[in-house]
Amino acid sequence: IRRELATKNIELPEIVKDVYSKNDFYTEAAAKLNMTQDQMTSHIWNTYHPGSLWYIIASIGVITIVGLFIYNAVIARKIKKENA
Repeated sequence: IRRELATKNIELPEIVKDVYSKNDFYTEAAAKLNMTQDQMTSHIWNTYHPGSLWYIIASIGVITIVGLFIYNAVIARKIKKENA
């Protein structure tokens, strides 16, 4: 939301516990962007695609699994050579 506000040269105060909450920030940001909160949420998701972050996390997991299998195969081969 801050990135979207910055593209429109809109500044809002920093979120501070018990002074300016996340809800206050969200409400004021929607008002400054002339949108409802639902419209702003849809706009942010459609513009910045934060859900695609899970593709990166899943890719790291898959690469790790493949790496561990390869590492295990190499170590198992070394152990067999040493015991032979």
